[in-house]
Amino acid sequence: MKYKIILFACIVLSSTFCFSQGEANIWYFGENAGLDFNSGTPVAITDGQIDTLEGCATISDSSGQLLFYTDGITVWDVNHNIMPNGTGLQGNPSSSQSGIIVPFPNDTTRYYIFSVNHNASDGGLFYSVVDLTLNGGTGDIVAGQKNIELLRKSAEKIAAINDDGNGYWVIAYAGLTGNETTFNTYHAYRITDSGINTVSVTSSYPSCSSSDGRGYLKISPDSQKIVNCNQILNHVCMHRFENTSGIVSPEIEQLQTNGRPYCAEFSASSEKLYVSTGGVSNGSTSLFQFTLSAADVQASRVLIHSETQERGALQLATDGKIYYARPDRTFMGAINDPEADGVACNYVNQAVDLNGRMCKQGLPPFIQSFLNVGIQTTETCFGDATAFTVNANETLVSVLWDFGDSTTSTLENPTHTYASPGVYMISVTVNSPTQSITRTSTVTIYDLPIANSIADVIVCDDVSNDGSETLDLSTKDAEALLGQPIGSNFDVSYYETMDDAVNDTNVLPTNYTSSNNNQEIFVKVFNIDNPNCYAISSFRFIINLSPVPETIADISICDTFNDTQESVSLSQFTSQVLGAQNASDFDVYYYETMADADLDTNRLSANYTIQNATQTIFARKENSQNSTCFVVTDFTFILQTQYVANAVNDLIVCDDVSNDGTELFDLSVQDVFIANGQTGAFSIKYYTSQVDADADTNEISTNFSNDTNPQEIFVRIENDVEPTCFDTTSFFIEVKDVPNVDTSEMISYLCTNESVTISADGGFDEYLWSTGETTTSITVTEPGIYTVTVTTNYASSPAVSCSNTQTIRVIESDEAVITDVIIQDWTFNSNQVEIIAEGIGDYEYSIDGFNYQDSPIFMNLLAGNLTVYVRDKNGCGVVSQEVSLLFYPGFFTPNSDGFNDFWQIISSEYELDLRIYIFNRYGKLLKILKPESQGWDGTYNGKQMPSSDYWFLVERPSNGLSYKGHFTLKR
Repeated sequence: MKYKIILFACIVLSSTFCFSQGEANIWYFGENAGLDFNSGTPVAITDGQIDTLEGCATISDSSGQLLFYTDGITVWDVNHNIMPNGTGLQGNPSSSQSGIIVPFPNDTTRYYIFSVNHNASDGGLFYSVVDLTLNGGTGDIVAGQKNIELLRKSAEKIAAINDDGNGYWVIAYAGLTGNETTFNTYHAYRITDSGINTVSVTSSYPSCSSSDGRGYLKISPDSQKIVNCNQILNHVCMHRFENTSGIVSPEIEQLQTNGRPYCAEFSASSEKLYVSTGGVSNGSTSLFQFTLSAADVQASRVLIHSETQERGALQLATDGKIYYARPDRTFMGAINDPEADGVACNYVNQAVDLNGRMCKQGLPPFIQSFLNVGIQTTETCFGDATAFTVNANETLVSVLWDFGDSTTSTLENPTHTYASPGVYMISVTVNSPTQSITRTSTVTIYDLPIANSIADVIVCDDVSNDGSETLDLSTKDAEALLGQPIGSNFDVSYYETMDDAVNDTNVLPTNYTSSNNNQEIFVKVFNIDNPNCYAISSFRFIINLSPVPETIADISICDTFNDTQESVSLSQFTSQVLGAQNASDFDVYYYETMADADLDTNRLSANYTIQNATQTIFARKENSQNSTCFVVTDFTFILQTQYVANAVNDLIVCDDVSNDGTELFDLSVQDVFIANGQTGAFSIKYYTSQVDADADTNEISTNFSNDTNPQEIFVRIENDVEPTCFDTTSFFIEVKDVPNVDTSEMISYLCTNESVTISADGGFDEYLWSTGETTTSITVTEPGIYTVTVTTNYASSPAVSCSNTQTIRVIESDEAVITDVIIQDWTFNSNQVEIIAEGIGDYEYSIDGFNYQDSPIFMNLLAGNLTVYVRDKNGCGVVSQEVSLLFYPGFFTPNSDGFNDFWQIISSEYELDLRIYIFNRYGKLLKILKPESQGWDGTYNGKQMPSSDYWFLVERPSNGLSYKGHFTLKR
């Protein structure tokens, strides 16, 4: 894109009687002192409530009527009453410029009060908002908009000026961030219709830095210069101020004062500068004049006044004069003709009587553009129309302009375009009903450059491709200056934005590094004598991505027919050539030789046929926007053997006895059949799906347990050098059921000297006994373990037979031999027997021949005779034996009544070997009884024995025991 900027310049000429602005017509300062300039000359006023050593500020409306005033702490309204919320501001009476008042742009009811504290307080810059519609129209500070901090720390100085539009700049002096105790940075805050931009435009310079913030900051009425007075230095720093951007340029002068500068002030034309020096207390003070248009400004210094006194401020008034504060005096000094050279400026020390009020060190500062009075010139560019304006507070009878080129105008606000560049002497004569005033000045019309078209710069990025490259901007100077007016004094500067070019901010260095591809760079050709005369064009700095060379490994290609010839699509390798770079930024072409790639000749088609076992290809990667940005990469095709996966039979195995349909297969047994005689470097792998086999993912072990039954297994045979050269086949693995028989050991019993038939489960195709017999059942006569293998034959492909084995243990058994019966008797019903039996069988016991138990012991038996039985559980016979349980009666009554007439051992008849003896109580043997006899009848030698207790002894040969007891004979 190409740009041209044309500046419109204006010259304003003002006279002392009619060119004032009313906002600065009322002053309050010192100890209740005040001045009113509305009549054109200062008149003392004594109604002010302010009492301040230094800081103060006043504002009136455009017609000169008082609105309010402040010492930076308290605010008084038009009626000299303190506004209800008008106390506690952050200024200080001992701050050089405790406050300044700035109106809201395009708003006559609201104002900003900016406050700065004094040096010792370590205070900062704050603002508050006054709304004149509050408090019945006399104004008040808006709640919530009071003491809003802009800088935490700042010097005692503040100034304001218009911004060449409807807004203003407020300039403070502080550290770079506003937190430092050393002041070296100008902070410019812009005020527009939208409010205050709280992000300041900063300009830092060390030559005027100081930790002492005392002294005034002043801007010239034409807004072009700014002067900084610092109480601990012996010079003032003067800079150019750009009121369109807020930039304070580097020092244009450092003016020596041979004393501590306190305040400075410009004349209305901004051509003269006055500086006052002095300290807080009485001492040597001086007032100097400098001529700013002089070739050597420092050499133009003239001492205007000196005396022993405290320091005092200077302030330009709307009458064009500069007033000088006379501390602790009831009068003020005045420079009556500030534009005159040296002492001709007519300084009067007691020029204005304050009507008994006391002047102190400070005077109220104003927005300096309020005081843009007298004759001024603004430098203008050739070809632009220059406007001339008269602002008068009274009626003008006539106006005559002489533009210095034999052209005149009687218009009050004419415009004029000069025919050629040069310096012109201009004048204006204005006539009012009361006076006639002529003012003269010069205006310079400067050469205006033309905006040339400038070619774009296109470069390749370096290998880092960081989008950052350095350009020597001076190489474009010749293009920018080509065809400019002969004898012109032009220079060239470069910028990243149009705003920077217009405002002359952020000038690019000669060796400029851009990190923005397609960066538009703005070229400003300007008149060295007047940088405001310029033309702007632009070009683009285009940084093309450089192709990054990629190392591409040899590419193996499958030789499908193993004939050393294969067709490939070269485009499939473009992503490798591109690497991490985008296809949208680069083009890729292929060649058979390096020379063809370098020269971009004989490009290969996308479909290319390899005709050698190895073939080298050259790839050219070039920036799609700049073919000179390219690299060449080579890679080699290597044809690889294509192995074939031959078809194989299924693998069928028999299940284990669980018949769960799952078995472990050795898949590797298929390898030899799949290869089928092929030799070379290849691998055979197995998978459970065709997708996995094709992708070579999820390979399974050759020792594999099937997941389903049957299950298809997929095989991949691949070239070990180039795994993409592969072939696949498949086969099924299947698990067949084994005969479902009882595989636990079965028991069969063989009685001694007998035979038994044992059988396998039926329904199968084949039987094979451990005896060699092949029938379902066999007969055996010997105990032992017999096995039988049962088989099912499957008509599968290949055919498979599955077998299972049953085991039968044949155990010999026989009837028992009762070796003893252990008897515990001699009770009526609590007798016990234990049967002792021997044999090879498994026996059970009974005393009734029907009910059997595993225990050989029977208890709670009645006395008498019984039979015991022992039975072989395995069915090999029952044996028995009779048993007698003895008992004796406790008495008998031998009275021949047929009841209890005899005493005898119960059941003795079943043990004929018993020996039974009866004794009297004295131990005399009375009777020996035979077991089979009827018993004792109670007699001895035929004689009846008396009723008494008698004793007995029973010898039992069967167990070798003897039993004793007694019984009663009753008669």
